Amino acid sequence: MLVGSRSRATLPVELNNITSWAKRNNLRLNATKSLEMLVKNRRCTDPPPLLKDVVRVDSMHILGVTLGQDLRVTAHVHKIIEACSSSLHALRILRSHGLTTNALHVVAEATTLAKLLYAVPVWWGLATATDRRALDRLHARTQRLGYLPFDNPTIEERVTSAEKRLFRSILSNEFHVLRRLLHP
Repeated sequence: MLVGSRSRATLPVELNNITSWAKRNNLRLNATKSLEMLVKNRRCTDPPPLLKDVVRVDSMHILGVTLGQDLRVTAHVHKIIEACSSSLHALRILRSHGLTTNALHVVAEATTLAKLLYAVPVWWGLATATDRRALDRLHARTQRLGYLPFDNPTIEERVTSAEKRLFRSILSNEFHVLRRLLHP
């Protein structure tokens, strides 16, 4: 649930509405598993919590993407790089056991790049230039180690392609959940 700062006083009412909806649909909202994150700039002071039993956090992991209270994804990028580095180690072991170069490229695409590009249209715009350089370095390292061909598209090119595919799918499907956000 997203609540703007001007509507913050309505938070308990909104939470009650969600709880009622959950009950009507045979679900139960567990407030102790709920988190509160204030999206703010550095100058903003933290107001006191409005809800008991709800823990306030500095970042949130939502559908596989870690988002900070400053709307940055630096923590997410660090997690991606860490996970992809483990994949590079696995690729090295596969190569030492005789996997061919072409097969290594396929496995790297399916594992390392799939992790890197997961939900990229969602978070790429929130990544800093430093985050993007770190991802470019990881991609270059993967190519240098021979796990990807040197003519492989850059991260930026892959993001652009993913964003275009998403936009085309929104345009072509009148029932797409994001369609209502487009300007007529």
